[in-house]
Amino acid sequence: LRVSGNIQGGLKLTLTGSLDFGVMARQMINLYQVNYGIGVQDATQYFRTNKNFAWYKGGAHTDTELDSGGGTIQMVIKDGNVGIGTNEPENADGWTRVVDVLGSAHTKLSLRTPTIESRVLAHPTGWWGSLPGMVVGTKTTHALSLATNANTRITIDANGLVGIGVTNPGFRLDVAGSVNVSESIRVNSTSSPPAKNAYGVPANTSGIWFKDNPGGGGFDAAWIQYYARTGEACTLEIGTSNDADDHIALMPSGNVGIGITTPNAKLHVIGDTWISGGITVGAGSDNVVRTRHVKGKLSGQDGDGDLYLNYDNGNNVLIGTGNTSNKSDLIVAGSVTIGVDLNVTRTAYIPGGAWTDSSDERLKQHIRPLEGALDRLLKLRGMEFEWKEPEKQGNLTGTQMGLVAQEVETVFPEWVGVDGQGYRTLTIRGFEALAIEAIKELKAENESLKKRCEDLEAKL
Repeated sequence: LRVSGNIQGGLKLTLTGSLDFGVMARQMINLYQVNYGIGVQDATQYFRTNKNFAWYKGGAHTDTELDSGGGTIQMVIKDGNVGIGTNEPENADGWTRVVDVLGSAHTKLSLRTPTIESRVLAHPTGWWGSLPGMVVGTKTTHALSLATNANTRITIDANGLVGIGVTNPGFRLDVAGSVNVSESIRVNSTSSPPAKNAYGVPANTSGIWFKDNPGGGGFDAAWIQYYARTGEACTLEIGTSNDADDHIALMPSGNVGIGITTPNAKLHVIGDTWISGGITVGAGSDNVVRTRHVKGKLSGQDGDGDLYLNYDNGNNVLIGTGNTSNKSDLIVAGSVTIGVDLNVTRTAYIPGGAWTDSSDERLKQHIRPLEGALDRLLKLRGMEFEWKEPEKQGNLTGTQMGLVAQEVETVFPEWVGVDGQGYRTLTIRGFEALAIEAIKELKAENESLKKRCEDLEAKL
């Protein structure tokens, strides 16, 4: 069939051979007017539509727009958007051009060469061991790379090693350049941070968290965190949790400096050091502690407090001597000056010596005779008693003899004091003078009675 010019109208052609226009320029088969047809134009074959293109497999012809007539939708081009498996390419966001591939169960985009197999997959149950969702990768032993500005930025090699800025990563994550982490880095760890850190501040999740329970068991964790305690006051915390025998060890080949960049010893500290536990120096060797000043601290408080030396370990405290033949808890070679109180909970021994008080007249003023000594002493009552808690009184068990501070206070208030727990104490001062003057008074009364008896005898 050779046609010269236009053929219009309801024409039905049945061809068993080929349809040839004979030239390439401006030849057209119009399916509906000039807006829908197939043509050849200057060595280009084209399809023209005033609205949509659609490819269907099977089905029957209908007059409804984008109706596959019961067939399978192969591809639709609508307003420049391409839909594969759908006659409505998804473009809810209003993009200029869209390619939308819809699979009834799962979808695969395969990009291949004779040696490289790469895929973009959407799978409802996962593929290649992935979770359900999208999978991008290679099926062959080739890397997956992400690039910007014509430069590779991220590489995942065939062994699963990831490089950022590195095209041949040597580790599970190999990064060239700085890394900024806004939360935490976890090294095979699922632990949660402790409820509060060492300062009582609620802990956050930022920092480095190490492998849980490396020795088995449960709840063992280790971390490094940097956080603000309050305001701009910050702390770098290195911690472990759960077991008392979980340790933190620094293993330097040289020295460690705190407040100094050129330490002269294994640990060199510039500034004050606070230690709430014990210190062991030179275990198994003969090392010493050199210090200029030692102060104690009350348990649980920040102020100054008690100082314990060799507390409750059965050994001696030696001051100025190395002689331990005298098995005493405290051995002092030289004089001892006690500026306030000396509390002895057991027995004080003075082998062959005596307690000595200052008594020089030159140190005293307002010196006057003591009067009423006998009457004042007679107002006191000697008592027998037992201590309620003997262990707090030098383990003095059984019946004791003594005075009651509340009774003494009414006669000799200067003898009575109050200890740190609010209990009254008794310090007898000047008893020798009282005894001397009371004996004098008794002697005077005795002499007076003796003379009266002699006078009466003389009258008989």
